[in-house]
Amino acid sequence: MQNQSGYIPPFSDEKYSLPEGVMAKATIQWTVVGDYGEQKEKTVMVK
Repeated sequence: MQNQSGYIPPFSDEKYSLPEGVMAKATIQWTVVGDYGEQKEKTVMVK
């Protein structure tokens, strides 16, 4: 589980800086399981 201070809401369009050591070009993808068991996926392309 991620700590709240560094947590990025999966469905926000908030811009954030990448952690040190992360390549500038990357694909970030994660899956969220909702309150009713549904799965949501989001992929973020970092350019």
